[in-house]
Amino acid sequence: MDGSTSELSCDGPLRDPYAVFCQGGTHWTQWALVLGEVLKVI
Repeated sequence: MDGSTSELSCDGPLRDPYAVFCQGGTHWTQWALVLGEVLKVI
């Protein structure tokens, strides 16, 4: 999602440890949906 106050973004390093830093969204369920899609891919 982009272009609004509810924009979601994630950043992380290219090498270990693979910590992911997430920001944005207006409700935790937005991140729950994103996490579900990520887990399907990996």
